[in-house]
Amino acid sequence: MVKDKRNYNVFFNVHTVSGIVISVGLFVIFLAGAFALFQWEIDNWHHNKADRPFKIDIDYDRVLELVEQQGYEMKGRNLVIRYYKNFDYIKAIARPLTDESDSSYTTIDAKNTGLISLHFDPETYEILDKDPVGVISLGRYIYHLHYFRQIPIIGKYLAGFVALFFGLAILSGIIVHWKKIILNFFTFRIKSSIKNLWTDGHVALGILGLPFQFMYAITGAHVGGMAALASLPIFIFAFNSDPDKMEKIFYPLPTVNMENFPEPSEQTEGPSINDLLYPALKLLDPTQVREGDVILFDYGKKEGRALVRFHSLYGDDTQFTNRSYQLIRLADGLVLEESTQATFAHDTDYTIKQLHYARFGGFFVKIVYFIMAIITCYVILSGVMIWLVARDKKTYARKAKFNRNVGAIFVGACMGLYPAIALFFCLVKLFPSSFETTCNVFFLFWLVYTVYSYIIKSPFKVNKHALLLAGVLGIAIPLINGLTTGLWLWKSYGLGYSDTFFVDILWLIMGTITMISALIIKPVEKKNKSKEERKVSYSYQTQNELVDLPELK
Repeated sequence: MVKDKRNYNVFFNVHTVSGIVISVGLFVIFLAGAFALFQWEIDNWHHNKADRPFKIDIDYDRVLELVEQQGYEMKGRNLVIRYYKNFDYIKAIARPLTDESDSSYTTIDAKNTGLISLHFDPETYEILDKDPVGVISLGRYIYHLHYFRQIPIIGKYLAGFVALFFGLAILSGIIVHWKKIILNFFTFRIKSSIKNLWTDGHVALGILGLPFQFMYAITGAHVGGMAALASLPIFIFAFNSDPDKMEKIFYPLPTVNMENFPEPSEQTEGPSINDLLYPALKLLDPTQVREGDVILFDYGKKEGRALVRFHSLYGDDTQFTNRSYQLIRLADGLVLEESTQATFAHDTDYTIKQLHYARFGGFFVKIVYFIMAIITCYVILSGVMIWLVARDKKTYARKAKFNRNVGAIFVGACMGLYPAIALFFCLVKLFPSSFETTCNVFFLFWLVYTVYSYIIKSPFKVNKHALLLAGVLGIAIPLINGLTTGLWLWKSYGLGYSDTFFVDILWLIMGTITMISALIIKPVEKKNKSKEERKVSYSYQTQNELVDLPELK
């Protein structure tokens, strides 16, 4: 693709520098993100929760009655009632009332016209004192880590920028390897030099995971807030910084002209909200419903409406995601509008998140995503190792100390995360009531391992020791869980704890593979090549367009 050698070197340097600069952040995103794919399963493992299907038989009428009992002014409200399976609570939320909502009062004099945000226990319908989302558990904490939420304010956007640079590294890498992309994919010189070994693995696995990685670069930038930043000028200048105006354009809710429908035959209280639920639910297979909610518009008014909508777990033969909704008049239960078709305005963001979080295709797709994420971690680490090996020459003796220090920090920060996560899993079972302390120990271990890497400055030892630690801790996780909870591997699945079984078996497999890998890897010794061998090696590298990697300034 690149004919001019100068242009080739430019793209090569862009690929290398962009990859090196974001390497640690990108490694954290993909390794933590691999586990975040199973965040709800990990949370259930953490809290020893048995399997529970999606709760479709919510008593919406009772929730509405409990909200009214809190003394809120309900006339004119737009109230959302939703069951969150992953958090195991029902939430009722509504924006504060304004004079525009109902002209019969002013917000200054009225009582309880502010924000409604109530959480209910799905079994007892008692109001929960604390927002359950604020109670962080292991799976959710790792999920937060994968987009740097632990860094206040800028963490999410920093992850978005890393995803953008990742896209740049992918595109420049394609340009660099385009002419030899098929040959390089099938080239793997195990007994060659260590540089060629890392290079061949980096290129082959990079090509293998190319579609997956590019998809994650795009969707990661979107969920990382880049779309919001890009639309900021539109928000400011086109909508005068009014979120309501922008929301009506980009995320319109179903609306109908009420004058096109006859008045109710008689003024009654209308049907129960619960009765409105089932007609909309029947539009989808109830066993495949993943999430749903009820939105009450202009509650208590003559034109009051209820929007009942559901999303299915997967799509069907005609669409990637299935959704059904019915817009119903509250006065008499008349269906004003209904649909089972996904619309661009409502489902673009939803579809991107379906792709990013593997919320389609079931467990099989999540496992494929998990494996591809681990492969991407290797691609990232091998890129750092290629840079390190390329710097280990007399030509770069002047900056040898700087290069070794940078490389040691990068490799230590990347590889230290793996055993740190395994330790995290062990600690939450050993000390279940000290989650905050456990989080601190997790970060402390990660920091200590990075410092250890900086001190020894041996990439081989850093990689080997990280794999040994992660292997031992990974195998220990199901054992510790069985000892502390009694949910052993051979018991948990039969007792209805499939998530606990899955997490334990995942760590047992990962720990075993990691341990075997740590025990069999050996350092590649440097060989003093003869003059003739050096000529052959140089000729081979020239044919494959391998050039020296750039210095970090």
